[in-house]
Amino acid sequence: MNIKVRQIYFRKEQVSKISENCFPYYNTSDFESDLFLEYSVILKSYLDGFFKEGDFAGVLSWRFLRKREKLNQNSLTLFAKIQATMFILSIHS
Repeated sequence: MNIKVRQIYFRKEQVSKISENCFPYYNTSDFESDLFLEYSVILKSYLDGFFKEGDFAGVLSWRFLRKREKLNQNSLTLFAKIQATMFILSIHS
C-alpha cells in the first residue's frame, strides 16, 4: 500500500516538526485574505495530482504529532478518522 501525506508548515522554525514519513509542504497562502485557509492546500493537492500518487493520500498540520500526543487516550479514534478521511479523498481522485 502506497500512502502519501503532506504536512503543512508556514514558518521556517516549523520544518523541524515535520514527520520524516511526510512530504513537507510550505503553505504560502495569505491567512488574512485566503478564505480557504488550510483547505487551500487540500484543494491544491487535489489539483496538482498529489492525491493520485498514492493508494491513500492526505494533508496534516505541522502540529499533528503534538496534537496526537495530547489526545493519546483517543489516538485510535483519531487514527480511524484519518483513515476514513484518506479513504474518502482517494475514492474521489
